[in-house]
Amino acid sequence: MSAIWGIVDLYPGHTGTEKRKRGDRLREEAVEMKRAYEGCRLDDIQETLTCEYYLACGVQHVTKEAEKEKFPYGGPDQRFVADVILDNRRELLGLCSDPRMGPGSPDGEILYQSYRHCPEQTLAVALGAYVCACLEQKGRTLTLFNDAVGNRSVYYWQQEGKVYFSSLLKGIICQKRTWECNEGWFERFFSIEDLRAVSEPRETPYAGILRLEPGEKIVFSGEGMCRRSYWDPYAERKILRGKTEEEYRELVTETFRQCVEDV
Repeated sequence: MSAIWGIVDLYPGHTGTEKRKRGDRLREEAVEMKRAYEGCRLDDIQETLTCEYYLACGVQHVTKEAEKEKFPYGGPDQRFVADVILDNRRELLGLCSDPRMGPGSPDGEILYQSYRHCPEQTLAVALGAYVCACLEQKGRTLTLFNDAVGNRSVYYWQQEGKVYFSSLLKGIICQKRTWECNEGWFERFFSIEDLRAVSEPRETPYAGILRLEPGEKIVFSGEGMCRRSYWDPYAERKILRGKTEEEYRELVTETFRQCVEDV
């Protein structure tokens, strides 16, 4: 596992002076955001910083492939960071058209190459725990998405034409001295009478700071923000009929085996 964080300026300015001011401010904010991760047990911090964006990934070498990660992936027009552990590496390798990819490739690179060539199919089949940020320089868009059941997520905040995202909440909190409370969140939280940990997966105790919902894809651009849920567990469900009790037992056992064999 790992952590991702960053800042993207969707309006970098029109004049040279304006661009310099916004670029200088972004660099200062990047330093503060990185400082929020100083106490974390990270084996490596891989990052890139320009006057228009800052993208970073704090990598933990929890697998032998993770030691090969080289974030951010992509070139001048596209940059990609991810907090990821995949459960179906071989299936996603089949979606990659890069001949350099193989069984020893790290999870982040596999997910990037798969998403780069087949974005919608990747969202449909990728299994594991992941949250990703993909920056398109030409269209000046930032896309955030996570796994279907929300094993991993990211917090995000928009201010003055910039998008801030961070695996840790304090990576965003550090950008301001004071924050307004999200009173609605507290009211709903204290009214919970069952075993739920939260009443609303998207909101946080801080007004303006939001969190990716499970199976959500968000695209930020100069025109605004576009959200969509890409996974519906009931969309392709089938009702099984006509099986014997023994056949149902075998089906449950086989389904459970498939769910845990790659974990």
